[in-house]
Amino acid sequence: MAKHLKRVALITGGSRGIGRGIARSLAGDEWDLTVNGLRDITEVAQVLDDLQRSETDVIYCRGDVSQSADRKSMLAQTRNHFGRLDLLVNNAVITSPGRRDILDATEEAFDW
Repeated sequence: MAKHLKRVALITGGSRGIGRGIARSLAGDEWDLTVNGLRDITEVAQVLDDLQRSETDVIYCRGDVSQSADRKSMLAQTRNHFGRLDLLVNNAVITSPGRRDILDATEEAFDW
């Protein structure tokens, strides 16, 4: 494997919202990216295409950050593709079921 010279970031929840903005910013600063999310790759293909236009090497790792096996898979895929990881952006987030206000959320929803 050739030595990877560009910095590499893994962005959880990186296919939309704030995570997508972070991905765009890092791509603009010449980072290569592993983008994580829960959606199928067909649903994020346009996002990935947009990021690659800036000559950023991007891979998508579908997975749930709350699951140990998925976290290990994201790291393994990043290591296998890029040979390194320089930055982890823990951006993935869920809202409470039913998108309740934090003051109306149950203890179980808050824990989730």
